[in-house]
Formats: sequence, structure tokens, C-alpha cells
Amino acid sequence: MNETPNTRMAELFNAMVDAYETWAEPLSARLAQVALRRTTVSAGDCVLDIGAGTGALSLQAAALGASVIAVDLSSAMVARLNQRLAPYPECKALVMDGQALTFEDSTFDAAFSVLSTTLFPKWSAGLDEAVRVVRPGGWLAREGFEAFTQATIINVAK
Repeated sequence: MNETPNTRMAELFNAMVDAYETWAEPLSARLAQVALRRTTVSAGDCVLDIGAGTGALSLQAAALGASVIAVDLSSAMVARLNQRLAPYPECKALVMDGQALTFEDSTFDAAFSVLSTTLFPKWSAGLDEAVRVVRPGGWLAREGFEAFTQATIINVAK
């Protein structure tokens, strides 16, 4: 098997879905709440959750009425999140590399990365992709491990 940093990362997170949901999601959920409050995301908006894990941000955005597409490298995380998104038929999770998104330019009203881009082998590629898929005037929110009390929220002007 040709193993890459992405396949190793996916395998690591595939093996820890339950533990992640129990231990990491409470922190992610709090950070997601802060990020969402600092934007104007509301019902009808199209939101991308990059490195979604078990869905801390996705579920909160869906509860606001947003249409959410969540992406993660881990097929097990995506499977769990799709189960959790079942009450929101306009929302779904996909296995996808956040550094190489397959969406058209300017597809989303907002893109979020809660604790994920810092794990990317090429985090700058992930940020470039996020900017690319957010419409002009939309939101890009990134939260990393380096500053739990701050979120980088950018109103995208292209």
C-alpha cells in the first residue's frame, strides 16, 4: 500500500471515532459556537465544514437552518456524522481532502475549519482551498490549536 500522510491521518481518526466524540468534541463544539456567533450564518446559507470530525460545527450550523456539507479524510468520522445529520436532509458529510476540495469556486456562503487545518501536511493549501470555495462577501473561519481563545474570522472579499 502506498501510504501518505493523509492515509495515515485518516487511519488514525478512523480508529478513534468514539474517543474523539467523547473527549474532543466538547472542546470543538465550544469553539464552533464561538465561530458561528462571529458570523452571520443563518437559515438558508450554504456552509462548508472542513475537517468536520464527528460534527461539532456541522450540527450547530444545521440547527440554525443552514445547508451543511461536511468533509473529512476519515471515512469512519464521515459515517458517524452522516448518522448524526440524518434529521437534516439538506446536510451531508463526504470523504474529501480539505487541501484539495472538489467544489466549484464561490460555492459556499461560509467555510469553517475548527482545529483541522493545523493538522494538514500543507495547511496553507487548505486555507487557499477554503478561500476559493467561499463566495465574495462570505465568511471563512479558522480555529487552531495555537490559540483556544481566538478564532480567525475573515469576511471574504475577492
